[in-house]
Amino acid sequence: MAEQGVIHGVSETAFEPDRSITRAELAAIILRASGKESIPFAGCFADVLQDAWYADVMESAKQYGILDGDGENARPDDAVTREEMVKILVSAMEKLFDYPAENSTALAFTDREQISSWAYPYVSAAVQEGLVSGDDEMRFLPKNNCTRAEAAAVMDRLLQKIAKS
Repeated sequence: MAEQGVIHGVSETAFEPDRSITRAELAAIILRASGKESIPFAGCFADVLQDAWYADVMESAKQYGILDGDGENARPDDAVTREEMVKILVSAMEKLFDYPAENSTALAFTDREQISSWAYPYVSAAVQEGLVSGDDEMRFLPKNNCTRAEAAAVMDRLLQKIAKS
């Protein structure tokens, strides 16, 4: 995915796979993978400055319907949790890749009660589509921050799924 320009390192020589990925970094990866045109920044979120590297990314994510924030702020520099990552990814799958997601799977994760009610259908869809799974103890760990490696792996699974359809 690095060769395709979908994922960039944090520098010319480092990827930092175990570092948490930010909301802006995740949105950038998804937008690059989709091949959609970037939408110039028009002030979609109060906490996104026009000269930030991700200004157009966040505007695009908002306009394409993959990241809404709280209506006013997007928290672009915040680490994205695993449940937030799944919501953004499933939204992208449907809106950018035109691939409808099924969300009829009852979740068997031992920590399913910790999944926020707003995130449950997205987690269910991501499991149903084979994009995510639990750890060795059958936990989803919804409140944990998503790492750069996890985001890359899930994005790779999504691109493989789209390519096969």
